[in-house]
Amino acid sequence: MSFLEDVFRYEEDEPGSHRQRPGRYRYRWLVRPVLLSVAGAIGGGLLLRLAGLAVPYPLIFMVLLTLQLLRRVLAWIEPGRVPESLLRRPPPPVDHLSGEDGLRVVTDRWETLLSWVRLQRDPVQFVRMMQPRLVQLVDERLRLRHGVSRQSDPTRARELLGESLWTFMTTPVSQNPSARELAALISQMEAI
Repeated sequence: MSFLEDVFRYEEDEPGSHRQRPGRYRYRWLVRPVLLSVAGAIGGGLLLRLAGLAVPYPLIFMVLLTLQLLRRVLAWIEPGRVPESLLRRPPPPVDHLSGEDGLRVVTDRWETLLSWVRLQRDPVQFVRMMQPRLVQLVDERLRLRHGVSRQSDPTRARELLGESLWTFMTTPVSQNPSARELAALISQMEAI
């Protein structure tokens, strides 16, 4: 028999077959969960009343019926097995890009910027990495908020910054500032 014959084949029921009509027993599967929920609601409600809790019987019935129907639906839509290809560990990715990945470049830059936290006892690290960034930040705040730059009007910039912040910006740091000193400098930067 060919595929098309199999698809278009029509078989009539024999007159003596015991095939059931679909409309008559359509909700037969619902009888058992309803009966179990009624029995559970009565029994559970009585036990809860003995324990001193007044829970409405219809609420218990609906919770039990919902749980049973949910269990049936989940059993009915049981997922298939996970394919073997998804269970194996994927091969390492192949780098098809020429040059470096942009995310890696940014991550490396932040790692470098924040590496001074790990090397707090190394004054060169702070002078090399953090002080220039903080100076750039202060210069930008001066330019945006006051229209002044250190190069164009150093006396006005010195007045706005204050002596301690000016010294921090113009002279290399010989040792790492303590957390308290750094917090004071940052609060001065924010006040600009």
